[in-house]
Amino acid sequence: MWMCGVFGILNAQTVDHSLTIHKVDEKELFDRLIDFSLHHDYFVHTVNSLDKFMQISYTQEKPKKIFSAETDKVITYNIFVRSLGEKVWSIRVQARVSELIWNGEVHKSSYYYKDLGVSQDVKIYKQLMAALTAYFD
Repeated sequence: MWMCGVFGILNAQTVDHSLTIHKVDEKELFDRLIDFSLHHDYFVHTVNSLDKFMQISYTQEKPKKIFSAETDKVITYNIFVRSLGEKVWSIRVQARVSELIWNGEVHKSSYYYKDLGVSQDVKIYKQLMAALTAYFD
């Protein structure tokens, strides 16, 4: 997908979970990533502009149905920023998923989040990458 806009985004790729951003300095890039996260209701865990790293997450809630096997998931995104030149940046994303698990007991119910590891589900990445691309366009 080739795009160009105010910030000159080019070559937004969802296959390798990355996009390239042009015509923005480092401080503005991180300010925009923070604004994006807050505007889209992501929980911001970490922002480290020195290491060029950011971690955000959100809870993907499933509709509550009596006999549904669907459960809530927490998706945590690691966002890595690398310089490709003057005012040219690569943003790469890695997603980790945790799933809400119920112990199955009615009278002594308990829940916990099971770590499912790094996700290979393209849909999880496409959602964030499309929103980032639109936000920086």
